[in-house]
Amino acid sequence: MRLPDRTGQPLRGRYVALLTAVLLMMTAALLLFNRNGFLANRRLELRMSETRMEVESLRAKLDSLETVVVRLENDSAYLEARVREVLGWGRPGEHIVRFVEPR
Repeated sequence: MRLPDRTGQPLRGRYVALLTAVLLMMTAALLLFNRNGFLANRRLELRMSETRMEVESLRAKLDSLETVVVRLENDSAYLEARVREVLGWGRPGEHIVRFVEPR
């Protein structure tokens, strides 16, 4: 014998509806928050995107440095200009002017 509640609906139907709602909420929570869930997947995708951009930046820098190496190996005028710039060397008879940062 079923006892009706105030609305006239049997208690069993309310329990089934409540259990179904709880199960749906637990399933949604698992899909969102577990270590392989949607949120974790989104974080991994963002990290992968950032890493790809960093790799592209490093590849561009590497290409630039490889170009400098090739020029230093094959272009004596470029080599001389870099040595004079970096080491502050000059040719005989030249006056080197160095600018010092104020302290």
